[in-house]
Amino acid sequence: STRMMYTVWANNTGGSTNISLNITILEPSANIVYNPTNLILTRGQAMDPAVPDVDGGAIESWEIVPDLPDGLIFDNGTISGTPTVNMTLSTFLIYANNSGGSALVGISLTILEPAPTITYQTDYLILTRGGKCHLPYMLSLVVEQLPHSMSSQNYQMV
Repeated sequence: STRMMYTVWANNTGGSTNISLNITILEPSANIVYNPTNLILTRGQAMDPAVPDVDGGAIESWEIVPDLPDGLIFDNGTISGTPTVNMTLSTFLIYANNSGGSALVGISLTILEPAPTITYQTDYLILTRGGKCHLPYMLSLVVEQLPHSMSSQNYQMV
């Protein structure tokens, strides 16, 4: 925005007078839209960047409150990255600021635990119809990161 000083004169047979005016033209506030507004991510998996649709005035600065969780980045309105922590449903406020004011939008974010990978020691079983079955096969769970209270184990199906 630029501030300009103007002088307005009024003249008639009785004389003249003037007044000085300062006129400032502000940028129109922006309109921002995220689609979707509810992001569900998985820890350890890169997200598709969340890029806002923007119209209205030019945005001078962006803000997000609160800070994003570890692994995610907020840059010029775009949320991207790979989350490194789990998080229950949380709301974040995004501000797009310029001389005309601030546009505000809220988005929700959830970061889920990655699903475990299950593998068997064999890829086939031979069973007899109507008979009892004992399955001595080992089931291995592969989990990227276990909570501190758990350890990696093999489980036997009986």
